[in-house]
Amino acid sequence: MVKKYSDSGDGGAHRATTALLRFAFLEDLHLRGLDCAGLMQLLPALARSTVTRLAFPRGSFCPDASLLPSPTAACGAGLLSRLTKLDLTGCDAFDDATLEWCASAAPNLEELRVSCNAKLARPFLVLPKLRVAALYICANLEDAAVDQLCRASPLLVRLRIYTRTHTHARHISISISIYIHLHLYLYIYIYLYLYLYLYK
Repeated sequence: MVKKYSDSGDGGAHRATTALLRFAFLEDLHLRGLDCAGLMQLLPALARSTVTRLAFPRGSFCPDASLLPSPTAACGAGLLSRLTKLDLTGCDAFDDATLEWCASAAPNLEELRVSCNAKLARPFLVLPKLRVAALYICANLEDAAVDQLCRASPLLVRLRIYTRTHTHARHISISISIYIHLHLYLYIYIYLYLYLYLYK
């Protein structure tokens, strides 16, 4: 039973589309160097597949948002609602709108990886099931985008952001303390309050 498919190079999207249609239980798709035409060819088959982990390393796609299908189906579920992991490392061409489309199309994402992208600035991402996020070398990513991601991801337990500025690194640490471990501080406060109240 085939559960993982990897491909790259010319014709990779066509072969991957064929694999999605042929292997009913495919869970993991890894396609290197995907371009816009390949992405548009792949999406319909991907939406009907059982793939849960998707990786497009070193992709060059930057689709016009108006040409992308609606991120939600008629029933309201995400077009790619089975996806739990999305890896876009080395994809340097897509912008905020494309990443926002991905988040809307895959609302059940638990892991998101993006790297080497200078076009991302302030994507508005709402991923309530996200647990792991890695945003590497996104030179123009604004602090406000990171804040918003933390607020909209209550299950987030690991956030990795590599930049060249110490200010940004400190900001991420603050975000993690406030938004990820807030419940821990709350429990400690309640415990101390009850202890002092009951045993004073």
